[in-house]
Amino acid sequence: GGDWQSIRLPRILWLNTLILAASSIAVEAATRYGLRRRWRASTAAFSLALAFGVAFLAGQVAAWFHMVAAGVYLPTSPHSSFFYMLTGAHGVHVVAALAVLTWGLVNTRSAARDPRTWAARMELCRTFWHYLGVVWAFLFALVSLY
Repeated sequence: GGDWQSIRLPRILWLNTLILAASSIAVEAATRYGLRRRWRASTAAFSLALAFGVAFLAGQVAAWFHMVAAGVYLPTSPHSSFFYMLTGAHGVHVVAALAVLTWGLVNTRSAARDPRTWAARMELCRTFWHYLGVVWAFLFALVSLY
């Protein structure tokens, strides 16, 4: 419509996208190490994935602060409203996914590991985390292109 005003997105969103991709790679590494019963390496990779996930979330908050500093708020325009609502909803899901990754890390560090149970739990962690990565790629493209 006539009230649509494109907004300039913060550059940190590109870095956040790379951080999220690195986190997915770390989740994959954690899973592969765990399947080979290399528990220390799996724990380290899960810890790295979790750290990247927290960094992504911090980067999203930084992007919001950048937008506010530029005078772009939720009601500024439909584009800014979409940006804040979509990235905010995604952020809530990332918090939930970080809880799932923490659960995966705890399961990996657990002394009593049944490899089949562990593998099933890790599949859940992987699926949720990678799904959010794909959703972010879609959302980032959506708010960038319009």
